[in-house]
Amino acid sequence: MSELTSRKELKQISKSVVLAVLCLFFASVVYAQGERCQYEYTDVHEINGRTVLKSTDLPVNGVACDYQFNGEVIKRLAPDQQAALLELMQRVVDGSTAIEQTAELLELFQKKGLLNVSVETTFKDGKRDGITRVYFESGKLQGETSYKDGNMEGITRMYYESGRLEKEISLKNNKLNGITRGYFENGKPQGEISYKDGNKEGIAKIYYESGTLQSETSYKDDKRDGITRVYYESGRLESETTYKNDKKEGYEQHYIETGQLWGKLLYKNDELVSGTCADGRSLTNAELINWQNSHNVSCGH
Repeated sequence: MSELTSRKELKQISKSVVLAVLCLFFASVVYAQGERCQYEYTDVHEINGRTVLKSTDLPVNGVACDYQFNGEVIKRLAPDQQAALLELMQRVVDGSTAIEQTAELLELFQKKGLLNVSVETTFKDGKRDGITRVYFESGKLQGETSYKDGNMEGITRMYYESGRLEKEISLKNNKLNGITRGYFENGKPQGEISYKDGNKEGIAKIYYESGTLQSETSYKDDKRDGITRVYYESGRLESETTYKNDKKEGYEQHYIETGQLWGKLLYKNDELVSGTCADGRSLTNAELINWQNSHNVSCGH
């Protein structure tokens, strides 16, 4: 496994963490009525960062929910029934159905298992305060995050539909802060990244699905700084690279899976300037270019 691949996986985990947080943040501002809700979406709106009742402009206190179609149930309907249901639901969404009928329809959909709660959010004085939960179409819990006075605060957890934990995200005042961990569905660790005020700080680790360490990268102020090590799934070291201010600096060492040194590459300010095989042979300019393009260079192994 190359360093490039592990960097891509680290970026994917970082990206998925951000997307997970954004999903929970933005999903919690959508409302609809339901048996677990105390307010209809027609009764509330947001003014100056607070969710208030339209009738009085008083801050909302209590639970607001959004609903989604239960995909598994909908799939079992005949095509004409699906079309009729979607048409009816569109009338609810665009407001062409009277409010009284809308309430009755939503209640009917829920009783027949056609709708599940997709989001439920607790408000205090018009601000999110407490746990916000997001659900899969099946109704199973997808994620939950804690709010305090309108800000994400504490541990956000995301789950696979199987119920197994997928991610644990540490947040403080809406920013990533602390250790974020990801897990494969088999329960083994996928990676962990430490954040400080939204920036990567400390050692980031990526794991193979087998549970063995794939790479570890040192970060300072959201930039690679220090030693990055990449490992074969066997546990043997594959490469070791020094970074300074997110740029390669100094010798990068590569090893074959038996543990023998493949060769060394010299970088200056992130630019590859020379390379030497383990037997002492210097790499040609053509080989250096080839390495940068494909890592396909022979050093006698």
